[in-house]
Amino acid sequence: MLERSDQRRVWMRLRLAACMVLGVGLSVWLSQVLWLAASESRVSAYARVILHHSEMVAGNVVAALEAIDQDQRVLCDTDDEAALKKVAFEFRFVKDAGRLVGRDIQCSALWGRAKRYSIEGEPTRGKTRSLLWRAVVEGSGTPDRVDITSRDTAFVVTSPGAFSPFESPPEELSATVTSVDGQLLMHAFGKPGRLSYLEGRAARFCSDRFNICVSAQVQSNIFSWEHAGLLGFVMSLGAVFGVLAGYVINQLVANARSLPVRLKAAIRHSRIELVYQPIVRAQDGRICGVEVLSRWNDSEHGWVAPDVFFERAEELGLAFELNKIVFRKSLAELSALLRANPGLYASINLAAKDALDPRTFEFIKLEAARANVRLEQLAIELLESSTANMKMVAQRIDEFRALGGKVFVDDFGAGYSSLSYLANLRVDKIKIDRSFTKAVGDCSPAAFALIKVNEIAGAMQAQVIFEGVETEQQRQAVLSFCPQAFAQGWLFSKALPVQALLARPDLIRPAENQ
Repeated sequence: MLERSDQRRVWMRLRLAACMVLGVGLSVWLSQVLWLAASESRVSAYARVILHHSEMVAGNVVAALEAIDQDQRVLCDTDDEAALKKVAFEFRFVKDAGRLVGRDIQCSALWGRAKRYSIEGEPTRGKTRSLLWRAVVEGSGTPDRVDITSRDTAFVVTSPGAFSPFESPPEELSATVTSVDGQLLMHAFGKPGRLSYLEGRAARFCSDRFNICVSAQVQSNIFSWEHAGLLGFVMSLGAVFGVLAGYVINQLVANARSLPVRLKAAIRHSRIELVYQPIVRAQDGRICGVEVLSRWNDSEHGWVAPDVFFERAEELGLAFELNKIVFRKSLAELSALLRANPGLYASINLAAKDALDPRTFEFIKLEAARANVRLEQLAIELLESSTANMKMVAQRIDEFRALGGKVFVDDFGAGYSSLSYLANLRVDKIKIDRSFTKAVGDCSPAAFALIKVNEIAGAMQAQVIFEGVETEQQRQAVLSFCPQAFAQGWLFSKALPVQALLARPDLIRPAENQ
């Protein structure tokens, strides 16, 4: 089994690898999309250029037909042939001009009365009252096919060189010039074929003035040997960005697993658990109250010490929210027990600086009323703080005691300001830190100090609770100089969840005359 830290490192590497692969894939995909977008723009521009040229040729041809129609001569006489030759010479995209009746060629400027044109198939009607034909030139070795445009008795033959600028397109480009219905193929450039989505793009545009449409294709994509260098660069770039993204994700994951972030979520979702340790009368072990202890078991960090997560909550500005959870949950779990035993109390830890927050005691009062628990059954165990304003703390404490609540000084002797607390605060009980409790029964300075603390407490009319009583010898030693002492420790009970506490009738039967 891998340790959790090893598992995290494995997952970090897997995320980096996955992000690198994903980065390569996305970069290649994006490059192909951009490549196809560029190809689409290119093929559209190519088709429009050919269409514009086709319209120019068609306009020239129609103008030639109109010039022939303006001459009202006898068909194919000497003057008519001269006029035809003039048209064939003057119009740039016209190779030949002539006369026809129906499908029969009568004469032409190039061939005279020789019928060298053989019309194929049926004509296609244009938008300018003209007919578009395909014809074969006979008697010239290999038969040549030409485009014939006719109107009434006039016809012209489009020059084969009319589209010479497009006869040798780049290998990846191709185009066809057809009639709108696609039945008449006028010109074809390159090698058009069937395209898949990844192989290229196609475009088709039709003229508003003439019966002409241009369809163009570009057969090109980034997945080819000629673009291997570009593709390699794109993949490398994608890998780099993928690794960077993986690093950012790992940082975000690590941040999400950090103690502050996990604590924020725990407070937001009230995932703080509570346990309760009985406070008993040392003489007979009868319960007087319970101390509320907070526990946090995080799936990432395991059990986190209360001192750690309370301090971190304060740094995050969430101390009040954390205290709210503890007070609200403890009152909800203990309310029935407290109502059934009026002499029992619950003590809850509170940092001295948190006591300065005016919301704290107002919240305690409202929650106690909501749980139908008397304030006399609630105590706060004041944790010392070197930064707290003792004068203000004393004022808040007096206000709380005036409402009926109890105040304890927690862990007396563990800090440097405990005596200052006793000098400035009116408290109900003093809790002796477990480090002093261990010293009872011997002749150490700590044992002597305990006797003096007991005398001070008596003078202040405060009772004493000894924490960390774990053996019968310690209990007897405490009773030897403090018969009225209260105790808390494993000798009597560990801290228990509320259900386990309620299942111990020997513990929850309160002592009398507390």
